[in-house]
Amino acid sequence: MLRYSTCTVQDCTRPHSSKGFCKLHYLRRWHHPDRDPAITPSRASPAERFWSKVNKTETCWLWTACKMVGGYGQFRLERAMVLAHRFAYELLVGPIPKELELDHLCRVRHCVNPSHLEPVTRQINVLRGEAPPARQFRQTHCKRGHLFDEENTYRQPSSPRKRTCRECRRVYAAAYWRARILT
Repeated sequence: MLRYSTCTVQDCTRPHSSKGFCKLHYLRRWHHPDRDPAITPSRASPAERFWSKVNKTETCWLWTACKMVGGYGQFRLERAMVLAHRFAYELLVGPIPKELELDHLCRVRHCVNPSHLEPVTRQINVLRGEAPPARQFRQTHCKRGHLFDEENTYRQPSSPRKRTCRECRRVYAAAYWRARILT
C-alpha cells in the first residue's frame, strides 16, 4: 500500500492529509477536479494499486482492502467502485460476457484468483450456493425420508417453485381430520 509523507503535487512540501494530497490541494481537487492539471498525484497504475491489496496464499488470492457487507472485495477505479474479483478476472483472463456472472468455486467471497472464478448464468450461480432455494433444489427426500419424485411431489398453484411431500400432506390431513372428529 502506498504511503505518502508529503503532498504528491510537484513542489508542494506540505504534509500529506488525504489521498496523497495536502489539505489545500485535496480541497482544490475535490471542488474543481478538472480545472487544475497540476493537481494530479503521481500515483501507481490501477493494476499496481490493485495487486498491492492482494494477499496470495497457497490456494486463494485474498482481497485485503475494502469489502462489501456480503464479503465481496471492492476496488475504486477512476470514480467508480468495482468488484475486486471481476477486476482481477477481466485483467488476467478477459471480458466477462454480459449475461453471465462470476461464481466463486472456492466459496471464499473475497478471493480474486481467476482460476477460482467461473462465468455462469445467474440461475447456476444461485443453485450452486448455500441459500435456501439452492438447498431445496438439491434436496431429494423430505424431512421424514419420503422420496421427492413426480408422484410424491406437490407444487402449490400459488407458488409453483415451492414443493411439498404428498405422503406427508396425506398423513397430516388424516391426523387433522381425526382430531376434528374426536373433539
